Amino acid sequence: RPCSNLTLLSLSANRVLLYGGSNHDGYQIDTIYISTITGYALIWEILRKPLLAKYPVGRYGHAATVISGCVQEIMITIGGVGEDWKTLNDCWVMDVKHNKHQKIHLPDNVTMRMYHSLSSLAISPTNVLLVVFGGRRSLLGDPI
Repeated sequence: RPCSNLTLLSLSANRVLLYGGSNHDGYQIDTIYISTITGYALIWEILRKPLLAKYPVGRYGHAATVISGCVQEIMITIGGVGEDWKTLNDCWVMDVKHNKHQKIHLPDNVTMRMYHSLSSLAISPTNVLLVVFGGRRSLLGDPI
């Protein structure tokens, strides 16, 4: 079913990654899809949640970016809205090829946000600058 408040990220000229969002009942989704366009066909693949591995909770209103061209293609996800409509205060790094996730620590003023923007700028093959902008600290809070 269609969902809202998700992230849709370009992986290449013919591949996109769709992550999170909220379903028609307003619940957070933790599913990750990769879509590949080949000819006139659109092929969707669901990345299965690894058993007994670290994996981010379902979320919507989060921000994510893909860093490619490095040693590995990775997605970085920051914040969003989690269970009980609480602001998530986390940052996850995902190795897209291997579907492996790692939680990393960043300052609260960077990660405790919802409905914000995130972009990545490659400074060199081994250095990336993350730009986090705007959002809110809570559903009824003032904009940052």
